Amino acid sequence: LAKKYLLSEEANIYSQLFSTEKEEFIVNLNKHISDVEQELSTVNNEAFVTAEKENNVKMIDYYIEKIEAIANLPQIGEPAIDFTYPDKEGNEFSLSTFKGSLVYVDVWATWCGPCKAEIPALKTLEHDYHNNNITFLSVSVDTDKEAWLNMVADKQLGGVQLWANGWTEITKSYAINGIPRFMLFDTDGNVISLDAPRPSSEEIRGLIETNL
Repeated sequence: LAKKYLLSEEANIYSQLFSTEKEEFIVNLNKHISDVEQELSTVNNEAFVTAEKENNVKMIDYYIEKIEAIANLPQIGEPAIDFTYPDKEGNEFSLSTFKGSLVYVDVWATWCGPCKAEIPALKTLEHDYHNNNITFLSVSVDTDKEAWLNMVADKQLGGVQLWANGWTEITKSYAINGIPRFMLFDTDGNVISLDAPRPSSEEIRGLIETNL
């Protein structure tokens, strides 16, 4: 019963992360911590209580990191947060490398079903805008490098393919909590959208053409 309560409480606080202001979220987080500690005080299982307290500390660190990242996200028209990753040959590229062209970023992974579902539409989009001033930049958060390399080859993925080796710089800087995530940046390296339409959507072409 205690475990069910704790899980429901964690789900509740997580749902507030992206829907409340920073100050309100911190107040709610502190209340959550107090409620959890009170609930744990009724549990007569030392191992369970110890494990839950450790989980609580980790959860607090996670949420503080996320709320800070969300608070520091660049707004539309503001400079993007740069990131740097290697391609399949080991050459490093940054987002800023492609300043001078629009950049459509795809954060994905080989194990992500919705990510793979967007591949055909992404390839079509790349083909249709091949002669335009836009760079298609895909960043894989796979930790299995071979799986990433194999899918890049098997699916004949175009554009610029980079490997992030897990939930690292880009996901932390842009407070990404789920994939796929698409972002669009202008020719000056400023934000157009940090949650851009997917390749399969009707809206993406209009957004691209408006900013070319």
